[in-house]
Amino acid sequence: MAKKLQTIYEYFGEYGYKKDNVDLAISMLDEEEKELIKLRYGEDLENPQTSVEWNKEHQQKYYGALIPRIKRILTNIQ
Repeated sequence: MAKKLQTIYEYFGEYGYKKDNVDLAISMLDEEEKELIKLRYGEDLENPQTSVEWNKEHQQKYYGALIPRIKRILTNIQ
């Protein structure tokens, strides 16, 4: 059985960030970054499903640039 994809809220919750702050941080991203999140999690961030288009290049951008950017935003708004 496939491992269930962790939500973005669960991921950042492990670092002590609340859902409302994660939503605020996401709203501060540019459209390309939001599209990357949509590719990773789908339309419903509470029930994530990775797009079939998700590939290694997307993964590198997501974990190499986007996650650190979201963490910086979260640090600044808390």
